[in-house]
Amino acid sequence: MDREADTIRYLDAQYDYQHANPGTAANLIELFGGALDENDANYWRSILEILTDKGLILNACGMGGLGGLAGHLTARGLEFVEDARRRQRNPAERRKAATRLLLHWIDQQDQGNPSWMQIFPAFNAIRFLGDPLTQPELLGAAKRLADDGLIETHEGIAGLDGPDQVRIRPEGQRCVESGLDVDQYLARARRPEPPVQHTTWNVNGITGSAVVMGSQDFQQNVTNQSTSAAEVKLMLDAIFEAVKIMNLPAEQATAVIEQADVVRAEIGKPNADQAILRPAFQKIVDGLATGTQNTLSLVLPGLVQLWLIQHGMLLAPKN
Repeated sequence: MDREADTIRYLDAQYDYQHANPGTAANLIELFGGALDENDANYWRSILEILTDKGLILNACGMGGLGGLAGHLTARGLEFVEDARRRQRNPAERRKAATRLLLHWIDQQDQGNPSWMQIFPAFNAIRFLGDPLTQPELLGAAKRLADDGLIETHEGIAGLDGPDQVRIRPEGQRCVESGLDVDQYLARARRPEPPVQHTTWNVNGITGSAVVMGSQDFQQNVTNQSTSAAEVKLMLDAIFEAVKIMNLPAEQATAVIEQADVVRAEIGKPNADQAILRPAFQKIVDGLATGTQNTLSLVLPGLVQLWLIQHGMLLAPKN
């Protein structure tokens, strides 16, 4: 079963149902009729639980099988589906996704032992937001990855507009391991490294490499580094996941997520307003600092604060 494809399938069906039946929550039988297997009820329940955790649906599940599994898209869920549909229709988004997903697929197939493999299985295996990518899209992606030195290709079948075999290069493995999109990785790899000055902290008389949130007793010497909206959004995604396990007070967890949404909306604008971003970033840092006293809650707020200072998005605390 393809969890990602089924998740998008559910969201699409629920979106269409809500527009046709405002104010109602449909169960899975109402959405899909007899197309689902009753034995898969626990599988679908887990999908709805994940969507609830992400704030995309309001969970209306009850007891029983598929007939007891119901949800209702939140405003965030409606926006997610609309954005996904726009991206599915965008040729540039599809090209970018095909390049990233094909590289990851090749890396997964060889399990860290680069070897030649047929590309044809990828044609039925790779989807973008639940929508299958076409053979021409994936062959084009293979050509781009080869041109960028991330994979090797072999063309041996007449009439096939692209390679029939592929093999990942070490640079391609490093790209996958970086967690960045292909374009982000290549831009970073090709960008000259700026000189970065040594950074030291002295916290309560102890010199080290971590910052304790809320302490004003530290010295730092940092060089501001440029960053992109995409990098900020990656950080926000990481914060969203961290909030789930930091045991923040409910009010503070909500505040962190709300301020992250403020940043996400503003950072993508051509002239992002620092008067909006800096207070939002500060509220995120302050909210993270209210976690229980475990390792993550002690370290993460300070690391986020330092990253924001280094990238010019927060002002350094005054001594």
